[in-house]
Amino acid sequence: MQLGLKTLAWIQDQASQVSMKELNDGGYFGSTNTTAVVTHAGKDYLDYIDGATMLGLTLQKQLPEVPRFAMVIKEMSQGFKDQLRNVGWFIIEVEDWGKDHCGEDCGGGFLGRWGDSFEKLNVWRFPFERVLFLDADMYILREGIQDILDVQLEPHQIAMSPDGCKPEHNSGMLLFRPDVKVFSRLLENIAVHSGGREVLDQTVINMEYKGNIVSLSKKYNCPSKARAPCEGRRRTRVLAPISEVSASTSRDIDRRE
Repeated sequence: MQLGLKTLAWIQDQASQVSMKELNDGGYFGSTNTTAVVTHAGKDYLDYIDGATMLGLTLQKQLPEVPRFAMVIKEMSQGFKDQLRNVGWFIIEVEDWGKDHCGEDCGGGFLGRWGDSFEKLNVWRFPFERVLFLDADMYILREGIQDILDVQLEPHQIAMSPDGCKPEHNSGMLLFRPDVKVFSRLLENIAVHSGGREVLDQTVINMEYKGNIVSLSKKYNCPSKARAPCEGRRRTRVLAPISEVSASTSRDIDRRE
């Protein structure tokens, strides 16, 4: 499928690096020659917002010196933004991608709650040397996340964990070097495959980095014990999904490799 001029123009309009002014407006005045942690908290879906809040609390303990950013849809209420700031996130506002991005029914109906997840791709616009992206439904149970930051990457490599249910790597945790050119290609792939399986962010990321994925341990993407391995699963590392914190101990999660 060939991209139309309108789609190409929209992608080109989106493909600009997050500016220092945007970082400053979000409360960050430090260096960009470092690794940043980024999550996506969406707009008004409480699973994302409360999840990002809990993740922020654990990051304050485990990675206090690493700058932490929460991407939010511009129209998010001020109360939710304040809630995220109060747990250590710098706020970066991004546009709400709806029907102009992936079709009339995409923004509100595509894959339920994941219909609000495409905006996470804005993480490739960040101006930092490297980014560790963590989905908002992650929760750090113990020390060890620094091990991921110590992973060495060659140009155009990305570090991910294997998906437990599909023959690809999972996009819930990503360590990579941001690049707006990659950002543009990801959007182009979504536009080309709109309406099909390939429109998922995880699949287009795997397509983009084919042959350049540094495969991390499966322990960084542990399925829940409480459900069938590939049904309704959320992901975790020594990070556990919030829904499983009360049902699992860190020892249980460490064994799930």
